[in-house]
Amino acid sequence: MANIEGQIRALVLSNGTVTTLISTRMYYLIAPDQETFPYVVYQDVSDPHVPNSFDHIASRQPRFQFDVYGSSAVSVVDVRDAIIGVLRWHQGTVGTLTANGIQIANVQSMLVEDSVIYRSIIDAIVDYQEG
Repeated sequence: MANIEGQIRALVLSNGTVTTLISTRMYYLIAPDQETFPYVVYQDVSDPHVPNSFDHIASRQPRFQFDVYGSSAVSVVDVRDAIIGVLRWHQGTVGTLTANGIQIANVQSMLVEDSVIYRSIIDAIVDYQEG
């Protein structure tokens, strides 16, 4: 079984605009202390298995959350928009998996309370089949 978390990271970081903005500063669950801005933290927040009555192959539709952090609103929006550009409606290869489609479910931006850190959240649903 392929690791979808690693495959999604590789897909996002395969984009030149994203790597120009964040290099490889994309972390699963938690970023290192004192990380250079901007950076991204991502996680899978749900992973339902959806039966397909036509071919009996289980489709998986995990929802990923990408949190973009930066010291300015502009830097966060630039990274956010680049990630959305990579993910939105992506079909085909995601590493060793085949995606039926990636949908952006929600986007929101905010100033982290009691700080000067900007944050934007992207929720994406990845529809793919294993095997």
